[in-house]
Amino acid sequence: MGDGTTIIRNTPIRVLKGAYTGTTYLGDNATNPIIGITCGVWHSTVHAADGTVFSFGYNNNGQLGDGTMTNRTLSCKST
Repeated sequence: MGDGTTIIRNTPIRVLKGAYTGTTYLGDNATNPIIGITCGVWHSTVHAADGTVFSFGYNNNGQLGDGTMTNRTLSCKST
């Protein structure tokens, strides 16, 4: 999850930011670096320096914070 697939991974991967364009990954913006990551059992959140939170994974209880219960295989921006 986080790479556009539903494959369970046991090694780190680069997380895709929103709709994949082939070059957009979380952490690519040097002026807004990733400063924190939190993980649940089936979801993760990524925290940027400007306060933006991105999340991905299962969302059956609304844990991604995007106001839906839609699972996300790519990161979504939470408000």
